[in-house]
Amino acid sequence: TEQLEAWHQGQEKKIKAFTPKAYQHFELEPLQQEYKNNLDRIEGKPEDDAPKSAAECKSTRQLKAWRRAQLKSLAVVPKAYRNFAEEPIEKEYKKNLARIHAAERKADGNVFRKRERAADKTQSTEQKPDDKADEKEATDKKGESGGPAAE
Repeated sequence: TEQLEAWHQGQEKKIKAFTPKAYQHFELEPLQQEYKNNLDRIEGKPEDDAPKSAAECKSTRQLKAWRRAQLKSLAVVPKAYRNFAEEPIEKEYKKNLARIHAAERKADGNVFRKRERAADKTQSTEQKPDDKADEKEATDKKGESGGPAAE
């Protein structure tokens, strides 16, 4: 990391020495990003495994990683124009977020219906012995003629 730090400082000095102050941020931001990426690589930190497109995302976590990667790639775009590039990314994000939420609701609904059916089955098996006991009681009360029992 010492070599990386020395490289970073050397590059920064060159940029500050030869680039007009008004334009330095165009070179410093990508330099800082490259430094951070190399530092993460050296320290063994995993990279964001963001899907290539929003349509490939199966969870909100993946979709957020995709959006982060897309917005990170806009670092070289001047801030004054960045919003023009961010709008389609946000639109795609919202569209796919709605798709993922709809799929989650559908899955949650299926789980709820399965639980409901399981509860109904459990309830019906619990009621069957009671029903049989009621039937036995009713036949015991019947008179010998098979008619209603006399009281």
